[in-house]
Formats: sequence, structure tokens, C-alpha cells
Amino acid sequence: MKKVAFILFIAMLLAACQSPATAQPPAPVETLATSASDFIGIWWYPKAGVKVEYKADGTFRVYGSEAIGELDKGNYSFDAGKLTTISTSSSCTDNPATYEVYVTRQDGNPVSIRLQVVGEDTCQSRAGVLAEEGKFQKP
Repeated sequence: MKKVAFILFIAMLLAACQSPATAQPPAPVETLATSASDFIGIWWYPKAGVKVEYKADGTFRVYGSEAIGELDKGNYSFDAGKLTTISTSSSCTDNPATYEVYVTRQDGNPVSIRLQVVGEDTCQSRAGVLAEEGKFQKP
């Protein structure tokens, strides 16, 4: 009986000495945007070297470094997970396009944006930028 009690005592000591499990941060989760507020802010597209800013007033702008400046601007509408952009200052002015908007969040904060064209985007410069994943910069 003493031997069993001793073994149980050692097992309890070993269990007590183990370090607690380290909590892993929640994995990033991508979801379809449910409102424009899900993507309002500035998104960096590293391959294209541009930023796209979506404002709460329904306008957007695309710009690069100071040397490059503003490349495009216009208006957007959002409905049922779909963003439609209408450029007002580039070669794409007659070519609106619609994209599904997917935002990845981690710990409730936006991390990246992915736009999936609905149908076709005939504006090649816009389609090229939006085909890559954007990284969240700031609100």
C-alpha cells in the first residue's frame, strides 16, 4: 500500500511541475464582407506598389509613392458582399467592375483583403492590382 501511495505522490508531483500549455493565438479567418465598414481603410498591394483607400463616404483612391502620386479615384457601392467601383479619373472611367470582398481578420483586426472578380473586369490595370492580396495598413 505504501508503494502505491508513493507512486501516486510522485505522479502528482510530476503533474504539478509541468508548465501550463501556451495558448496559441487564434488563426486568421477570412470571411465575405457584410458591410463597407469591413474594408474601409488603406490596403497595400506590394506587387503593384500601390495603396487603395476606401473611404466611408463611398469614394476610393489608388496611389503610389510621392513620385507616382494618385493613379485613380472614383466611387464605389457595396451590396451583399459585392463591391462595384466606378473610376472617375483613369482610363477605366467607362468600365465599372464588381468584386466579391473577402477580409481576413486575426483577433478581430483586419489583416488582408482579397477581391474576387464577378464576371470580368475589362480594365486591365485595375484587374491586375486587385488580383493580388492587399495588406491592411490603417483605418
